[in-house]
Amino acid sequence: MWGYRRLGATIVLLASACGGESRAQLRRVGPEGSDAECGAGSLGDPTIGCSPLVTLAAGDYNTCGITTDGAVVCFGTNEHGESAPPPGTFVTIAAGPAHGCGIRTDATLACWGDDSYGQASPPDGSFKAVAAGQWHSCGVRSDGTVECWGLDSAGQAEPPAGTFVELDGGGAVTCGLRTDRRLACWGTADYGLSTPPSGTFKSLVLDTARGYALTEDDGVVAWGHDEMVDPPSVKLSSLAPASGYACALLANGTPACWGNPGFVNDPPVGTFRVIAGRMRHHCVLDAGGALRCWGSNNYGETSPPEVTFRTF
Repeated sequence: MWGYRRLGATIVLLASACGGESRAQLRRVGPEGSDAECGAGSLGDPTIGCSPLVTLAAGDYNTCGITTDGAVVCFGTNEHGESAPPPGTFVTIAAGPAHGCGIRTDATLACWGDDSYGQASPPDGSFKAVAAGQWHSCGVRSDGTVECWGLDSAGQAEPPAGTFVELDGGGAVTCGLRTDRRLACWGTADYGLSTPPSGTFKSLVLDTARGYALTEDDGVVAWGHDEMVDPPSVKLSSLAPASGYACALLANGTPACWGNPGFVNDPPVGTFRVIAGRMRHHCVLDAGGALRCWGSNNYGETSPPEVTFRTF
């Protein structure tokens, strides 16, 4: 099985979103309102780096997505306000176990849900990427530097210098992809989580005891807990580890799951563009923005409303 408890954002294939075969041009958010050369599904200044936009994110017992009109819609538990996002229009979102954050169309941050350690009280300024850990959050500012807020028990909210394009937050660790596509991690050294592999990568994802990164040839490398089973030797477009199992979209867009037989549920049939999951549930988005979910539905986390979601 992969991972004990999923805490980060879904790993996202970035190759088609930053340069290359971009399907359209995305207007860069920010006070200057200028056009960017980053492709559809990404954001930022291409001279610094394009950050992937996340339109679907899963908390422990809820799921959130960005609709075609830019609003964030969440479903599932709302014990801490994690399913009550603020109004407005957003371009990207992230979900922790019981809180969420998003970047509005004006590049400012908004967070909602559990704020026990200040993880849902973001700083001012312009951002192009955001990540939600267990009790902390981090964002990539428009200049590529990282700022974190919330619990800092092990240095997980003390990012290194440099410029980044993507982040993910775990329990007491944060990892990011630098502009040169190399990994950097900060926070707890437990299980070797803060010592990522060398090389260049397309994207990354964290769970509590393990980290995963998508390689340039669409394989997956892992680091962290040495008793965890390594990922399979197949090409993936995206990966969403959960509690005791994992699901992914293969290179052809079909979903597949593996891990503890007691936790794995059969995914829907078809091809999809986006996947997100955590704990015991997963959801996928097809090209038309229709959402399909499976797994535990104890809190309604796999019962989406009848709205159309954005896929980029």
